[in-house]
Amino acid sequence: MTNAVQAPHDAEAAACPVSVRHLCEFGAKAGDLDLRFTPAPSAQQGREGHVLVASRRGPAHEAEVKLLGNYQELKVSGRADGYDAARNELEEVKTFRGSVDAIAPNHRQLHWAQLKVYGWLMCQSRRLDRLTLTLVYFDVIEQTEHPLSEVFSAADLRAFFESLCTCYLRWARQEAAHRRHRDAALQALQFPQLPFRPGQRDLASGVYRACVRSGTLLVQAPTGVGKTIGTVFPALRAMPERGTDKLFFLTAKTPGRQVALQALQKVTGSRRNFPLRVVELVARDNACEHKDKACHGQSCPLANGFYDRLPAARVAAAGRGWLDQRNLREVALDHNICPYYLGHEMVRWSDVVVGDYNYYFDRSAMLYALTVEGAWRVSVLVDEAHNLYARACSMYSADLTHAETVAVRPHVPASLRGRIDEWLNQWQLQLDASERRAPGTVWRLLDQLPEAWLRSLQKLNSAISAYINDRPGESHEAWLPFYFRTLGFAGLAEAFGEHSMCEWDRAGKVFPVTGLSAMSGVQLRMDAMDIDAGNPVAGRLTLRNIVPGHFVGDRIRAADSVVLFSATLNPPDYYIDLLGLPETTR
Repeated sequence: MTNAVQAPHDAEAAACPVSVRHLCEFGAKAGDLDLRFTPAPSAQQGREGHVLVASRRGPAHEAEVKLLGNYQELKVSGRADGYDAARNELEEVKTFRGSVDAIAPNHRQLHWAQLKVYGWLMCQSRRLDRLTLTLVYFDVIEQTEHPLSEVFSAADLRAFFESLCTCYLRWARQEAAHRRHRDAALQALQFPQLPFRPGQRDLASGVYRACVRSGTLLVQAPTGVGKTIGTVFPALRAMPERGTDKLFFLTAKTPGRQVALQALQKVTGSRRNFPLRVVELVARDNACEHKDKACHGQSCPLANGFYDRLPAARVAAAGRGWLDQRNLREVALDHNICPYYLGHEMVRWSDVVVGDYNYYFDRSAMLYALTVEGAWRVSVLVDEAHNLYARACSMYSADLTHAETVAVRPHVPASLRGRIDEWLNQWQLQLDASERRAPGTVWRLLDQLPEAWLRSLQKLNSAISAYINDRPGESHEAWLPFYFRTLGFAGLAEAFGEHSMCEWDRAGKVFPVTGLSAMSGVQLRMDAMDIDAGNPVAGRLTLRNIVPGHFVGDRIRAADSVVLFSATLNPPDYYIDLLGLPETTR
């Protein structure tokens, strides 16, 4: 969905496309924010589940039914999973893992909303008076179906559809008007610091051309030229010319965000009514109001009823426009919702996003995911770009230690300790083999991950996943961060190739356990006495990325234009090759 709705001058008559999914997420999402971890099917499992369900249907079954409908200037589109004309039944399939009873009520409500919208579009296109709607929950592990069916009249489905469209249309018209005012204001921008500093005009014109022509530009400019304002101004100025939805300004460090925000204020003249929405993304720990509470409605008051209060907060935040950390917090607390996740929501409705590299380049990068999902046209400015190589290598590297596995063992449920012990045996075999192969060697490079060790890790992950599936109401905070680390490592292991190295590390001391207590609040301590007293030695396996372009390249290609700038970017071919920049990079 293109959240920054584009519209010609006649906003009331302009066609406004929206998908069924995003129409429902906007108008039918309700209840608590709940970030308790529950294993979900992978994208591949989801696709395979849909295909398997369709294969079980009879000859009258139509799969992937394309549906279109209008409401005033809204054009709503989507694909229903299946329709059986003989039974007059429309199906929506949702895949899951674990217990069907654990699917949250607000998730079920959203699923029914989507199915009811599909139902009206089907009634409209096939001229139906009534229709059976069936929501099929499909367990990807057991491969069992859990259908819920209800008969609806076309009139009731139409009323539901129009209520959602009315809600969304008010917002869409507002967004279309904002987009027109934004583009007109940006077209009239004047550079705020005339005369240009030496080299600054060349910098600005190069950035403008890259943004207008959908290019990738590598810029080396000395300190003192005014790189930030010299890139922000032309990138903004190019937005109405190129039809750009959003500008992402990405920084390596917190001070870079403040410099970017100051440049944006200078460019817009610090005018409160300037029609440019800017949101600053900060780390979760820095935005959290209740660090002693978990992110779900039963624990945190700002998560309780989050989606019920979000619409009013969204309107207030859009009206505020300038959403740096302070302003975003004020709006959120005025509406009693979480500032951090209000910031995530406002990314969809902002013009400029200022945040850390990881929001676009990391493995689970939010900005990248939203860009792909919404088919946004984005320009990306990468500040102090000489830092991106090291940061990207870190994002696509992972390590696991013998020590942390020993440390977490007392905290995992007894039923999982057998798998932990099997993996600890594999750790010990690696330690013994390393000593036999090269006595006293502290570090060595492996051609590949030890197969038996990796297989044991995968079995452990599967066992933990099954345990969490079967006990969705339990608290797993004491050892869940360990599981996230093992999952992350296993994911990178699947992508292991020439872009990364596999390292074995052996030292005569126990490595500190990192990453466990920070997320869970549980202190896990480790010393030599926790390991066999006769062998107080720790091992570590590391997947160290050295050519991040293999991963970063997808992020670069998803953007309409990318400008990477720094005082030190020599030699340019080094950065172009390692970061996976296109051959056409200027």
